Amino acid sequence: MTNEAYFQIEGEFLGVCALNGYKLKYLRLRATDGDFLVKIPKELRGGMVYKLSIGDQIRCEGIQKDLKFKAYSIEKVEVDRVEASTPNKTKVKILICQSSDCLNNGGKEVYLALTEQLRSHNLNDRVTVQSTGCLKCCKQAPNLIVLPDRSSYHNVRLSQIPAVISKVRHHLSIEQN
Repeated sequence: MTNEAYFQIEGEFLGVCALNGYKLKYLRLRATDGDFLVKIPKELRGGMVYKLSIGDQIRCEGIQKDLKFKAYSIEKVEVDRVEASTPNKTKVKILICQSSDCLNNGGKEVYLALTEQLRSHNLNDRVTVQSTGCLKCCKQAPNLIVLPDRSSYHNVRLSQIPAVISKVRHHLSIEQN
């Protein structure tokens, strides 16, 4: 049995990989967590990918099975050049499990609501939300962890998102002092 998880990766487009020298199959992406090889679905191979230039900022969303990533959405992300040149803006990272138990217990809804709340509070430029595989707390699904202090949240419900946002604001206020 393979575990499937939703993923969203944002980073720098490094180019494409071809099979047999001509079949465009994968794109290479550099994110803050490292480099990724993401399979491109057939319907996107001839369109969006040819409009990208190496160095463009892109966002890929899709399904992760084990260590393989398959995109169902690829979009170019416009980067505010003033923002991009700001040195080392401190970020808080939120890891959200997207394995089967967490997804079946509302993990995707928590992920979407959390990203929306961060956006509405203008925190999305300083907070990274990352889908993960199993966090080993399946009986308490859905689960998330707030870094840098590794605060764990279990049995997360939409009503708990304000508490997570409060924790994020606390981290950001400490780092600014």
